[in-house]
Amino acid sequence: MGASIRGFVFKFFMFLVFAGWILVWIMSPTSAFFTHFSGPIAERVSLKSYGQTGVYTLIYTAPVLFMAFIAALYLSHTKKHTNTNEGLRKFLKVNPWTYPVFLRGPLALISLAELALLTASIALYTWTLAKYMKGSFDRINVPFDWMGRPITLGPLWERKFNIVGKVFGMTGAVPFAFLFFPVARLSSLFRLINIPFEHAVRYHIWTGHITMFLWTVHGLVYILYWTMANKSQELVRWHKIDISGLTGLFTWIVGLLMWGTSLAPVRKHRFELFYHTHQLYFVFIVGFALHLGEGWLAIVIAGVFLFFIDRLFRFLQSMRHVEVVSAKVISPETLELTLAKVPDLKYPAASVIFLNLPAISRLQWHPFTVTSCSTVDVDRITIFVKCSGSWTCKLKSLLDQERLNENSHNYPVHFEAAVEGPHGHELDHLHAYPTLIFVAGGSGVGPFISILKDLLYKVHNKLRLAPKKIVFILAVKFSEELQILHSISPSSIAPDFSAADFLELHAYVTRESESDLESPVKLNELDHKSVIHFAGRAASSGNPNAKKVRAVAKTFGYKLYAATILASFAGYMLIAGLVHRFYIYPMDHNTYQVCSISGRGFASLLEYVVAICAFGGGTILLWNWSKSRRDSNLVDAPVIDPSSTKMRPSKVVYGRRPDFQEIFSEHASKNKECTGVFACGPEGMQRNVGFQCRDHKLNFHPLNFEL
Repeated sequence: MGASIRGFVFKFFMFLVFAGWILVWIMSPTSAFFTHFSGPIAERVSLKSYGQTGVYTLIYTAPVLFMAFIAALYLSHTKKHTNTNEGLRKFLKVNPWTYPVFLRGPLALISLAELALLTASIALYTWTLAKYMKGSFDRINVPFDWMGRPITLGPLWERKFNIVGKVFGMTGAVPFAFLFFPVARLSSLFRLINIPFEHAVRYHIWTGHITMFLWTVHGLVYILYWTMANKSQELVRWHKIDISGLTGLFTWIVGLLMWGTSLAPVRKHRFELFYHTHQLYFVFIVGFALHLGEGWLAIVIAGVFLFFIDRLFRFLQSMRHVEVVSAKVISPETLELTLAKVPDLKYPAASVIFLNLPAISRLQWHPFTVTSCSTVDVDRITIFVKCSGSWTCKLKSLLDQERLNENSHNYPVHFEAAVEGPHGHELDHLHAYPTLIFVAGGSGVGPFISILKDLLYKVHNKLRLAPKKIVFILAVKFSEELQILHSISPSSIAPDFSAADFLELHAYVTRESESDLESPVKLNELDHKSVIHFAGRAASSGNPNAKKVRAVAKTFGYKLYAATILASFAGYMLIAGLVHRFYIYPMDHNTYQVCSISGRGFASLLEYVVAICAFGGGTILLWNWSKSRRDSNLVDAPVIDPSSTKMRPSKVVYGRRPDFQEIFSEHASKNKECTGVFACGPEGMQRNVGFQCRDHKLNFHPLNFEL
């Protein structure tokens, strides 16, 4: 059986498992689900060991962890065929699913495929709301709940309010169950279906809005209901064997704080506020567990479970500090930082790292696009830092001060960093197009720097066919920003290699009418003075001859990811089984009348966390320990050579922006199915590019790195 057939069979099998899991969510709000599915399963599961949690774990959680586990094994054994892309080109055609549907508003630049997924998600939530509402109103006069327990019937208007509030709360749990999947940066599931992490984030944003909307309605209905019924004390009452209003109010307030600070205006202009308030996610999950207990927690825990494993990987990596090798001033507003990396650390082009600099703040983490290419820059990782906020301005001030003091040091100083990543995704469709158009605005040039390096390397080493043409369009405000292009050095990829046959680099300087950028005196002078070199910890501690630095090392692999999922889940089943069988069950015998809902919910959450940290973390540490006995993250400091040949624009236009109508018309008149347009930069520019691609029927791929 060929590799392509095996891949098809595997993905079809995964689709069947996923479809079955989605079917569970579709059937959940129906009475038939309990009577014909979850009820019979409960009769066959040892309730003494796990209670209702065991049933929900088997139905809702186990399928997801199974898919993530076998997807990781599949990815670890799949070898990508990168020697040619003729097969890709043979079946290439215009794909209307990539066309942007909306160019303005909250859904700006959403593709038809993304709109279809969003519509399907909203349909699921609407179906759930409608079925829960109908089922509850059908039973409005029945003096028993779904479990057959007797209940007291109050006035009809109170029962209606209670049903509406309860149903919105139950429906909100459905998008909450999907909320954490997109933010698991190492997810094998999203890698399997070719959705990059930076694109998956928008699914998290949409799902978060829907979740908080439903739960806000839930909270407001109950506040109104209790106020009208003179039961305001329910807002702050803590019930033992029933759902408490206090835990719900607390969780809702935390959610509102996270929701409000995640809105686009706050996220863009006050990223630190957004980042730190979003760390309350764990408090929010604790509040959810206290409010609804172990049963509902087991229903929604699958995405949280994978996110916790992802977070554990990133935490353990960030504990291993690395060293900044050099810093370079590209322009008055742009810096380039270089970190050492071990040679065997591979990552895709246009990856993202999260960086923490303890010299500025031990708490602040910021995402940056990696501008280096792991196959070309084998000993380093470089990033561009645009000075646009308080953290980046502090970094620039620190480097300016270091430049002034550089001559007074006997040897370079030590500059430490913590890193999470690089996190990236293979842009497979990038290699399918004979003609590529890259459109970058300002700092949006970052991903294209690494993409170009990767393309040139693969063409030179015959790992892919040379494109017929690459048109790179760069728009900047001032001419000095064009020095960003100096990060691309064809001579460093291959001394005898020239990309002039297929690469056209057009630069547009929008706020200048002329420039002296081409003055060689000024360029040489700037290159010489703008680089600051740092040393490793050994040199900083008094040994100037020590050239070793701590490098970014590989701490993740899909085999390890699969092993961590298996160990964490097995650990949870062991801990939960022991706790429930020998502590909880002897007290209440699954009557749920002795142990409180909040206590059982918190205990269950603690079981998940302990299992992941102890069993999953132990697996990661043991794996990395065995690897560290063979490999070291101490490497020779990379040599920064400012004298290599720089790439310069083939055309520079001053005083105006690119005319995308003219540019795209030329390519649309030829083979439009062979042209791929990739854009990264300000939202307005991407909307303009998307509009032109839609009009000219060109395949459009926005690169969104705004997290």
